[in-house]
Amino acid sequence: MTTAAEVRASLVETLKVDLVGPWPGHPLEAEQLRESEPPSRWYLTGFLVPSAAPEAQRHDPESQEIVDAVVGSDEGTGDDDVEPDRAPARKVFLPSSLGISVLVPASAASLVAEVSWGDYQKVLPPEPAPAPPGAPVRTPYKVWQRTQRAHAIRLPIPAEGLPRAEIPDSRGVCVYVSART
Repeated sequence: MTTAAEVRASLVETLKVDLVGPWPGHPLEAEQLRESEPPSRWYLTGFLVPSAAPEAQRHDPESQEIVDAVVGSDEGTGDDDVEPDRAPARKVFLPSSLGISVLVPASAASLVAEVSWGDYQKVLPPEPAPAPPGAPVRTPYKVWQRTQRAHAIRLPIPAEGLPRAEIPDSRGVCVYVSART
């Protein structure tokens, strides 16, 4: 018999995987996604694009934000059946940062952050078994291969400013610390 707590735990895990993606130790931590289904389309949140990436990688060409403004004169036509002209759509950039706030005692001089993420790279999957004689030859396709990453870093709490700490061997993952009393 399943308890309410077990059902809740299962729902929370399902939502976490669907929204953010796998975590260290999860069965999908080394998942492969089809090239046509990049991680930015697969997960609803928890996806960051490097801020220094080329614009083609930071911009989602299929998403356009339509500015809700009427273009043209301020005078209406008086015709309710005519749709007013809209402002042109603008590019929607994918997120490149996230923020989190924590409370620490005033006496705290540093904190330890454990940062975990998955790196995705397009790769050719391992060679499949040879096709039987006469079978059609399949063209190899690329997949998005996930590599689980995690790193703990000690961060000094600054008196002022916004010091940056780059995570070693992370291809640019940085943590910034800002302190307020």
